[in-house]
Amino acid sequence: MSMQSDLDRFMKRCIGYLSLTSELIERAGDRINVGETFVLRFTLKNELVAGQDPDIAFIGAMAAQHAAFTLPVGDVSAPLETPVGYALVLRRAFFRMRVEHLVVLYKGGAAADPTVTRTKEAAKARAEEALAKFEADPAAWKKIVAEYSEEPGAGERSGSLGIAEPGKFVPAFDEAIANLKVGEHTKVFETPFGYHVARRVP
Repeated sequence: MSMQSDLDRFMKRCIGYLSLTSELIERAGDRINVGETFVLRFTLKNELVAGQDPDIAFIGAMAAQHAAFTLPVGDVSAPLETPVGYALVLRRAFFRMRVEHLVVLYKGGAAADPTVTRTKEAAKARAEEALAKFEADPAAWKKIVAEYSEEPGAGERSGSLGIAEPGKFVPAFDEAIANLKVGEHTKVFETPFGYHVARRVP
């Protein structure tokens, strides 16, 4: 399983997915350090197990706990046999932060309605323009969001997305914000929804 192609093939066979955030860990009474998060992908041994409990995968997570603790952040375990099935554990850096963002949509994007005709190139250029204005005048963030962001209601709430944790948003968004410190912001980045600028707030 050291080759990426082998890992990809295994992932495609997986029918279950669970992201263990601090909320689930706390609710389950586990001892996993809440400063980290682990993603568990698993194949179930039979359909009966799959239909019993939405948290049934946690059994597999407990069985895989030792592997999770010994993995460096970003690494994936070898296949692990658990009472539920065979699991792979991916260790991801944990973050919990308040985030605000703006998003510029383009034609064909996941959030674009038929009235959006902007090309991807034009959307990226518009997001870059918004970023330049923000960097020139950080105090104008709310005004810039209201002018540029096409998320409904973004202007009124300064583009607030509330609390962000791994898995709450699409992977590209998580990756862009994961290492932000309070007061820092991203460069322009793309998700399936459009081009974004995001910042971490207290």
